[in-house]
Order: sequence, then C-alpha cells, then structure tokens
Amino acid sequence: MNEEKILIVIPTYNEGSIINKVLSDIKSNFETADIFVIDAYSSDETLKEVKKTNAGIIQIDRIFGLGLAIETGILFANKNNYDFLVRIDGDGQHSPSDVKELLKFAIKENSDLTIGSRFLSKSEYNPNKLRLYSIRLLRKLIKILYKTEVTDCTSGCQILSKKLIRELINDELFEYSEVGIICQASRLKMSIKEKFINMKERKTGTSSFNLKNSFIYMFKNILILLTLINFNFKK
Repeated sequence: MNEEKILIVIPTYNEGSIINKVLSDIKSNFETADIFVIDAYSSDETLKEVKKTNAGIIQIDRIFGLGLAIETGILFANKNNYDFLVRIDGDGQHSPSDVKELLKFAIKENSDLTIGSRFLSKSEYNPNKLRLYSIRLLRKLIKILYKTEVTDCTSGCQILSKKLIRELINDELFEYSEVGIICQASRLKMSIKEKFINMKERKTGTSSFNLKNSFIYMFKNILILLTLINFNFKK
C-alpha cells in the first residue's frame, strides 16, 4: 500500500471541536497520504483548527452542497495523478484504522468503487427509522434499475480508483452523490465492492437528515437514478 499515491478528501462544516483529532488519527494511520479538507465556510473554529495541521484546505460555499465538495476532490485527484481517492467524513464517525483496512481491501480486490458499509455487521450507529427506510428504498431501486446490489448506498466512506476518477472527469454531466456514483460506476461496468466498517454515533454537531431534508434527499437521488438509467438506454 505504501507504493500507492493516496488522496484523502474530508468534507467539513462546523466540525471545529473534533476535526483536529480526526486529522491526527488519519495521519497516524496514513503516513504517506495527502489530506485535503473541503470546508463549507464553517462558522466555528474548523478553519482555524485545520490550519494548525499540514492538511490542505479549500473553502466552497455551502449553497453548492456536498456534491461539489467531493467533485473538487475528484478534480484535484485527477490533476495530481492519485491512485486512489479516499472520502472520509469530518465528524469522526469513521475510525481511520478501519478506513485503512478498507483501502487495503480495495487494493487487494482491484476495486474501482469501494464502499464502507455499516450494514454488513453490527455497527455502533443505528439510523433512525426514516433514514433506514430511505436507504432500503434507494438500494432496492439500484438493484432493480442497475442490477447492482449494495447494502450501504449512502455511506460517507467511499474509495475511488484512478480508473473511475478518469471516467468521471470525462463525463461533463456527472454530479456527485453517494448514490449517483454507485449508479455511474455500475453504468460504466466498473468493479464495486463493499466491506464492513464500523460507524460510530455522532459525538458533535447535528445531523441534517430531518424530515424536510429527507424528502429533498430522496427526490434528488431518485431523479439521479432515473436520469442515469435513461441516459444509459439512449446510448
């Protein structure tokens, strides 16, 4: 794994109370990886805490959403010829040691999209009923429309290979979402693998997945599912 060129992308918004520890733990487990924080103009101490480390950071207005943040990481990974892009959320719910094992798995399996799934074994985090229903519906639609089975289609821990990154860069219509990239990888006949990763309960901040946002999230993802499958049929 030491021979691989790794980029770790961390989207953040108001993670000032924990981001320093997250970055420290990542550095302990990924000694040669480059770290790129993409912050949504946090109103707390996130920027200040990141600047205490040697991690790279760029700020993108929150109005553009998580999708543009990860797309920025994908563009950076392609431009700088990284072998793998590792996405880790900045809230500390994923243990960097678990993510390191996931990367080893991705390299061993030669996987193009590797997903850390909280549902392949017992995880510390238990989604509420609304979120769990949404995940079940989305993964059922992915199975029906794309003939692809995944257990955790909304995981915030994903690893992209250089091969997949290049394909995404060449697609001017690509817009990132956890579900969208699964559909895109499936459409491109890329290898998709899952491995269990423990997800911890959130220690700081508040989840944005409330009733209103859950409907917006589902609408956007169902639209992505239908748009990409329609595009595939046309081709």
